[in-house]
Amino acid sequence: MIRASLLLLLSAAGLMAQFVGDFLPERLVTYLEITDAQRRQIVQINAGFERFRGVKQERSSHVQVEIDREIREPNPDAMALGLRYRELEAIRREIDAEQVRTVDTIQALLTAVQKTKLAALQEVLRMQPTACDAVTHRLMAPAPLPPGNVIPANRVSPTFGAVLIPFSSNGGCGSGSSVFIPVFVPEL
Repeated sequence: MIRASLLLLLSAAGLMAQFVGDFLPERLVTYLEITDAQRRQIVQINAGFERFRGVKQERSSHVQVEIDREIREPNPDAMALGLRYRELEAIRREIDAEQVRTVDTIQALLTAVQKTKLAALQEVLRMQPTACDAVTHRLMAPAPLPPGNVIPANRVSPTFGAVLIPFSSNGGCGSGSSVFIPVFVPEL
């Protein structure tokens, strides 16, 4: 059961990594006025990060299986458990550090004007919890999903023609409120 859950989680993470790694939303490209050369570089850098994270997450899953196995022992070895938990933390920190390096590398590609626009987005992100509080307490209505939130079928599966539609009942506020709903469409 645990192994099946981990495989499902890795599969979902891999699918989402594909979207991030080789896709840059058009509204972001338009807002930041990203050139084709910048887009190619950003996609390449993100794909490299997703490969790095995938390797680390795979190892993390194996370590978690080892932890689960050790915990089921009649007398779990505290040292063995401690070493595995320490490895999980090391992996988490490696991923975090690589993400920071990736952000720095991508931001180095941007012009001063693009960085100013990115700073505005960062301010919006900083204010999101306050806006979500206002939505949660009905001081304002949730924002509708902007156009372009459908990931084209060929980005998901050229075989099955699935599309993923982000859904949010409260404008993206709160944990777990935005989910991807698979909608299967016939091949053309």
